[in-house]
Amino acid sequence: MFLALTQNKVLLVMLVIVLFLIVGMFMDAAVNMVILGPLLMPTLVQGAGMHPIQFGMFLMVGLLIGLLTPPVGLCLFITAPIARVSLGAVSVACLPFIAVETAVLLLIAFVPEVSLFIPRLLGFV
Repeated sequence: MFLALTQNKVLLVMLVIVLFLIVGMFMDAAVNMVILGPLLMPTLVQGAGMHPIQFGMFLMVGLLIGLLTPPVGLCLFITAPIARVSLGAVSVACLPFIAVETAVLLLIAFVPEVSLFIPRLLGFV
């Protein structure tokens, strides 16, 4: 479906990031890994030219952002009672971390050397 919308690699990756944010708001990361991993891997590996290791890191970091986004942000529900603050206060405090994590996700998606440096160093790629 994504490849039918666009052939542009940048737009394809951005659509998948939006999908991660929307799906991450309502479902747990483990469920998303099982469902979205096999569905999106051929699309991004063949359509966007990602390496499979790069796709794995992209998937994990993208779904990690979903753990911090309300309404089902599991990390928020765990952190708020421990810190004895409201869920809203924790959500606002997480916004800078979500911004940095989104920047890291974009870096992983568009600069393959970031995610493939260590596997290349060890001879896996």
